[in-house]
Amino acid sequence: MTDKWKRDPAFDYDRFITTGPEAIDREIEQIQQKRGYFERLLARFTSPKSQSRKDDEAQAPCYAEQALPGSDFTRQKLVNADFRNADLKQSVFTGALLHGAMFCDADLREANLAEAVLTGADLRGANLSGANLIGADFSGADLRGANLQGSYLWGADFHDTDLLDALLDGAYAGGSIFSHARNLTLEQFRSTIHDETGAYRLSMLPDQPKKHDP
Repeated sequence: MTDKWKRDPAFDYDRFITTGPEAIDREIEQIQQKRGYFERLLARFTSPKSQSRKDDEAQAPCYAEQALPGSDFTRQKLVNADFRNADLKQSVFTGALLHGAMFCDADLREANLAEAVLTGADLRGANLSGANLIGADFSGADLRGANLQGSYLWGADFHDTDLLDALLDGAYAGGSIFSHARNLTLEQFRSTIHDETGAYRLSMLPDQPKKHDP
């Protein structure tokens, strides 16, 4: 809106009769001060809140290649954090927010990730053998080729998780949720230690191959 306001004399006369000159001036002032659509749109993208969101994404912590055995990340917010190839043996991530975090080829042996949120995380090739994963949320995560041998999976959620070639031998999977898990085979599940609860929560698994008589 420009600073110069062009007034229509005829309009002013009609308004003057019904509302008076002071009301007309107030209405014109309000219109002049009101931001246009494009001004509001620009303010939306340049607002402090929008900038803060961009800063959070740019400042995702990076621990790639670092030796951090026994570190304590309890309940920390580590969204999109980079832990690729990191040594995290016996580290503690209890209740940590690890959405979208990268753990490719990380060493997480005997780590504690109980109740951690790992939705959409990338754990390809990660070594989680003997880890405490009780109640962890792996929904939509990538665990292709990961080693979960002997890990504790009670109540863990693997909904829509990719488990292609993941090692589950001896993992305690009672009560785990494997509904719609991708690339999970019966052989993989049978290699776990589970109960009827865990079996009940399975779905979308391929049927056992039928034997054909010669």
